[in-house]
Amino acid sequence: MNIMGIGPIELVVVMVIAYLVLGPERMTSTMRSLAKVVRDLKEQTAGLPKTLDELLEPPKDEEDKESEAPGVARPRRTRAAAQADEKDDDDDEEPTTNVPESKE
Repeated sequence: MNIMGIGPIELVVVMVIAYLVLGPERMTSTMRSLAKVVRDLKEQTAGLPKTLDELLEPPKDEEDKESEAPGVARPRRTRAAAQADEKDDDDDEEPTTNVPESKE
């Protein structure tokens, strides 16, 4: 049994040292206070996973779920489409005429 990396032997050593430092009267009140803090901490963190799930993925309305198709992604822009757009942009500029030079 390991509690936060502390084995049973280490836990006993810590308890003996605390007993020697605090004494029997203060040791019992300190242990009660510590137990209350741990209990309150457990109660506070009990709803944490549910709260985190709600924050990370807010619930959607039923209408939104029906209107969205699952697994449908936005189509990617292909090279051909990019080249066509560039060609359209080039057409907007002044046309240049390629007149072959005469060899006279």
